[in-house]
Amino acid sequence: MDFSKLQHLGWKSFFTQQLELDEWDQYIPARVISIHRDYMDVLTEDGVQMLRMGKPEMPVSSLVAVGDWLLAEPKQDCLWLYRILERSSLLRRQAAGHRTQEQLLAANVDWLFIVMSLNDDFNLSRIHRYRLIADDAGIEALVVLTKKDLQADSDLEQKLEQWQHDTGLTFICCNARDREDVHEQLQAWLKEGDTAVLLGSSGVGKSTLTNALLNAEVQQIGAIREQDSKGRHTTTSRQLLQADDGFMIIDTPGMREVQLWLEDGQVDASFDDINEVALRCRFRNCRHQGEPGCAVAVALTTGEVSESRWLQYQKLQKEEAFHLRQEAGAAEQHRHSRAFAKMARKIVQSKKDMKKT
Repeated sequence: MDFSKLQHLGWKSFFTQQLELDEWDQYIPARVISIHRDYMDVLTEDGVQMLRMGKPEMPVSSLVAVGDWLLAEPKQDCLWLYRILERSSLLRRQAAGHRTQEQLLAANVDWLFIVMSLNDDFNLSRIHRYRLIADDAGIEALVVLTKKDLQADSDLEQKLEQWQHDTGLTFICCNARDREDVHEQLQAWLKEGDTAVLLGSSGVGKSTLTNALLNAEVQQIGAIREQDSKGRHTTTSRQLLQADDGFMIIDTPGMREVQLWLEDGQVDASFDDINEVALRCRFRNCRHQGEPGCAVAVALTTGEVSESRWLQYQKLQKEEAFHLRQEAGAAEQHRHSRAFAKMARKIVQSKKDMKKT
């Protein structure tokens, strides 16, 4: 096992520590680069190989994420899954639609690049939502603003300062079509063995940015509609790609909506600055709605907390509460369905027993 080759693929000591002694010689470490209906493409120290995992009860994409590290068993025709290693990070969201269902976006990632363009696509509220995805995974997020060559706003620097204050994130502007500019702006954020995932809407330049970072025409790119600055899906599935400089990029399809997979306390953790201010309120049960001695009201007046960040915090608090109620309801419905199915099986069995007698 050549660990120098594996480190170029994102292997770290975190994964080495999970291996048992007998697994070193019997199985091959492999990283998932793409997922298909009944198989996966994985990257090993010997290159790209096909991996199968039998016939799982659930879709492969609900069990494995692009970026996962696996132990694979060599067979005659391809590799077969032995087990999935514990993840160092997992990006996930609420699947599109009304059902409460988790969707895996990427695993074992070091950076989330939130990609937006400096046109009608720019949306500060969406950046807050992407940040929650990064915070949930326990990784750093960086906002990459593309199409700066089309932006003639003289107040851009001032806006960047305000946006950084509102979100607590670093913003970087670049022209995704200028590979030299992309490397100059992002090289400091990517080191050998790191993995970055690109999330954003269609048409913001994720694939163009990926090609620039890889210094190759790997991903197909498309145009956007001029009337609303929206683009088509040129990337149709998540894919892990390797750069010559030793880092990895996960390009993803455009996200039409950023539905969050929220857990109790997640919003508070992401808006810790607001919670620190709230601790200064005169009353512990202050609702920040005009009560005397409210520190949040003072912070909003002085600009310590921006109004847009406060409004986003309130909105996400309500969304978290709704998601938790929905999840609890789905769990209760699942328990009821299982209890009903168990009762139905008992009735059927009792009828069979009566016929025998």
